[in-house]
Amino acid sequence: MELYERLKFKKNPFSTFSAEQERKFLDDVFIYPNNYNSLRSDITENRSRFIIGARGIGKTALIYKLKLELEEKNVFAILIDDFEGIPIKNNKKNFLKLMITETIKLFCATLSKNPSLLQNLDKKEKEKLSFIIAEFFKSLSIREYEEYYNKATHFKSRNFFRNIYNNLFHKPVNLLIGGGLELASDFVRKSFGLPDTNTNGLYKNYLPEIELETIKKSGNPSEFLEDAKALKLIWLDLANLINKSGFKTTTVLFDRADEYISLGQGIDSITTFLKELLTDTTILLSENYSIVIGLWDATKADFDQIGVRFDKIKPFNINWSHEKLKEILSKRIEHFSNRKVSLKDIFSESDINELIELSDSSPRYLFRQLSVIYDTQNNIDSEADTISKQAIQEGQLSYCRDFEFYAVFPSKKGSKEDILVNVNRILKIGSEEIKTKDYIDIAKVSTPTAISYIKIVQNYGLVHYVGETENGAKTYQVQNPVIKFLIRKNVKEISK
Repeated sequence: MELYERLKFKKNPFSTFSAEQERKFLDDVFIYPNNYNSLRSDITENRSRFIIGARGIGKTALIYKLKLELEEKNVFAILIDDFEGIPIKNNKKNFLKLMITETIKLFCATLSKNPSLLQNLDKKEKEKLSFIIAEFFKSLSIREYEEYYNKATHFKSRNFFRNIYNNLFHKPVNLLIGGGLELASDFVRKSFGLPDTNTNGLYKNYLPEIELETIKKSGNPSEFLEDAKALKLIWLDLANLINKSGFKTTTVLFDRADEYISLGQGIDSITTFLKELLTDTTILLSENYSIVIGLWDATKADFDQIGVRFDKIKPFNINWSHEKLKEILSKRIEHFSNRKVSLKDIFSESDINELIELSDSSPRYLFRQLSVIYDTQNNIDSEADTISKQAIQEGQLSYCRDFEFYAVFPSKKGSKEDILVNVNRILKIGSEEIKTKDYIDIAKVSTPTAISYIKIVQNYGLVHYVGETENGAKTYQVQNPVIKFLIRKNVKEISK
């Protein structure tokens, strides 16, 4: 029998700690942050919003929940969390094309489920939709299209895939064989009965500054759609077409853009990557759609400096109180035990308080900590029916020794080694209260160098200034809970 079974859980409740791994049971464990209803209402009323929070605070879970509830309110919601191929800079047109291509693929899948939506569009609007499909619907395999089809959950299925196979082969084809076949834009357009448009005329609508003869003579008129101004007009038309087809409005939700692997978690590269999208209010502010963007809170000051209009696009800051984190943990335990176990059955009140304090107000790091404690209990005694005090203490120490500082602190302020060097200097001092003299004595450096070291850890948020002693010495207090725990355990150095 597994340890989780002895603890009366159906599965290990601490084996996952990210929203991406928890989508199947998100509804059962989700706790609403403060002012959630206002956020959802603003988005429904076409007000773009920034969702801001620390790593692991729950931005992705919130965006997933928003998407589900917006769809329930008849909002056409597109989630974009894959940025492969988007250049790091000079990328406004790339973001616009990404918005258009992802939206048209999902909208086509939605039309597959309910073709009657097309009845709400007039002839000119159908021509525009046909043009956008022709230019921006990238060829997909049947299996890829099925993924978009399954995402379009708003309408009941109409056996569209069976019709695709019948139309292509006059008889059903095994999915394993058909999975490699591609759906091209022309086939999708024809399957909806949309017209073959006068593309030159529509090009001219989106590119009025270009002569019609130039477009006609071009061997590849699509090259003109590399223009950001034209892409904005096409995106606006697409949003309006979706709204006209029967949806209340359209919203695009961007998630994990600051985690795009090509950025390397650096503040400078993140701000460069998102600068053109976030500073263009003509894209972000509209009466016809809304855009929601999740942002790491460590980047906000830099975005402020480059002109992101947080005064016009209201930030939604995610913060969790002690009681809210307790509620998050309690709901998770109830879910994984089919309500047979409560939080107080597993942990004492003092244990709960210590767990929450060490999490630094982050649900992800609360669960990561508990995952280590669970594994520690397994190693101590896998046949136990409780989590022992020994497992909690040893697990917390292991968690803190192995804490991923490099994943939490932005690399603009230093490399992975830099953050660990600065953490280890504090640990060698071995006190939660630090003075300049401590750095001089421990690091064997001059006063100016010691002052510069203190400035670095202040910038990281590891310590904060609390005042001066009677002798005029400036005093700083360690505020990072992981470092405080390690100091109390007399740990002098950690490594990665």
